[in-house]
Amino acid sequence: KQWYQRRVRLSQLSRQVAAEKEEAEAYKHLQKTSELSRSRAEEQLHASQGENARLERRIAALFEDLEIEKKEHTQLKGQFTGYKDKVHHEKEALREKVLCVDTTA
Repeated sequence: KQWYQRRVRLSQLSRQVAAEKEEAEAYKHLQKTSELSRSRAEEQLHASQGENARLERRIAALFEDLEIEKKEHTQLKGQFTGYKDKVHHEKEALREKVLCVDTTA
């Protein structure tokens, strides 16, 4: 009878050891998967930081371009206003000449 009880107990222990080994293997697999996921996440983070830096430089360059365009626009607006005033004065001068010619005729 003792022999049978030992055999049953050994069988139970054997199943318990196998189950714990399986659990340990599953844990190791999970740990490797987690490490790979973390490694991939770190790579993605590094890549996105690089992309963010590139975009920030591009935005800064666009703002510089915008400032240049604003200055050029202001200069052209000033030139246009100057030409508009000049044309207006010339038009008025011509109108006066025409009026002078009409009144003398």
